Amino acid sequence: MTPPPRGRAVRQRTAVALLLVVGLGLAVSRVPGAGFAGDVLYAVMAVVLARLLLPGRSWRWHTALGWGWCVAVEFLQATGIPATIAAAVPAARLVLGTTFVPVDLVAYTVGALGCAAVIVRSSRWSSVPRAWRRSAEQVDPRH
Repeated sequence: MTPPPRGRAVRQRTAVALLLVVGLGLAVSRVPGAGFAGDVLYAVMAVVLARLLLPGRSWRWHTALGWGWCVAVEFLQATGIPATIAAAVPAARLVLGTTFVPVDLVAYTVGALGCAAVIVRSSRWSSVPRAWRRSAEQVDPRH
């Protein structure tokens, strides 16, 4: 059974958003001193990925799951396990990090809540009937 076109369009936009966020995150990871921005983007990526993998859930689920993943990985870093994995598989450093830094928890919160705000805003705007949106975007020539 094929999903309705609206659901497919949302998943396609979400997949494009995920690719853009990952690309931006990889670019930011090469900039010295941009660690906070990279952590914010990591949280955004986690929320967008949750939205892509669980399309039937609410934005609250996506936000909680994405933020929870980030926090769990951050606390896992305190054990040294991610550093050991990254030593064997260098690419794992991008996903798991290596060192526990408490400020990262703030960045994850900013990223997850910011992403949630964008999701809610875009969902509400897309649920407004198209004719109403057109009339809202037109400027009244008399004023």
